[in-house]
Amino acid sequence: MQVVVDDKIVCLGDTDEIAFAAANGCELWVILLEKMWAKIHSCYDRIAGGWEFETIRDLTGAPGYYLTSIENDTFDLI
Repeated sequence: MQVVVDDKIVCLGDTDEIAFAAANGCELWVILLEKMWAKIHSCYDRIAGGWEFETIRDLTGAPGYYLTSIENDTFDLI
């Protein structure tokens, strides 16, 4: 799948503050990756509040898991 991402970044109101994900420094890859992901899912609303394991599964093809609790052997299982 090919996704075309434009150079328009969603900001809060009339400020330069980025509305969604942002990197710690002056890197753009986080913003562009999130924008690409929102385009694949039609809009930012459809990816907001999503589960991380679904994103990992979609990006890598590897199974993702959701843990409801951490037991003593959880990290051994991982």
